Amino acid sequence: MLKNKFVILMFLFLVATTGYGQQMDTALILKHLKIRLLTELDLGLLKETALNDFLKRELNATVLKSKGFENFVFFKIGSQTLAIDTIKEGKKIATYTTPACLKNAEECCFVYAFNKNNKGFYRVKGTKSNDFLNLYNSMEQWQYWKVPAKINESTINQFIKDYWVDGLDLACLLRSLTGKTGNCLDYFSHLGVELGN
Repeated sequence: MLKNKFVILMFLFLVATTGYGQQMDTALILKHLKIRLLTELDLGLLKETALNDFLKRELNATVLKSKGFENFVFFKIGSQTLAIDTIKEGKKIATYTTPACLKNAEECCFVYAFNKNNKGFYRVKGTKSNDFLNLYNSMEQWQYWKVPAKINESTINQFIKDYWVDGLDLACLLRSLTGKTGNCLDYFSHLGVELGN
């Protein structure tokens, strides 16, 4: 009886600490993603007060559901305030945001993929440049027999049966590897600046 209780307690401890460790990893990943945004969104020239505000703010990101991408975590970054530049007495000078918008009846957002193996980030939606080719090439189970030059509709159909990410048009992203363009490569204005009193 005591042995069974010990086994149950050990199991509960392992489940609890595993969940805690995953939360800590996600928080750390988001900090690294936030640092990447600092340069990518032209926030590198913020005044000191805005930079301090940027560093204090949490990055609001949603983990997207996916299928088949065991080594990847996909993050959606929607509209939010990134930093507020202030002067004495707390008067606001400027607010830096990712702008809220709709394009083709979809919310504008950024989507980044994080590779758990190599700790790399990939821009896959909403940014001026797209790293889907690098993400695709890092997928060991596909890269050796589906080189981008040989991607066709049959390959795309097989891929989207095996892989899926909420809110991403993977078929369009695969077609982009062969030189075709589509809405999946659209980007929106990365930074909105609102001047205040």
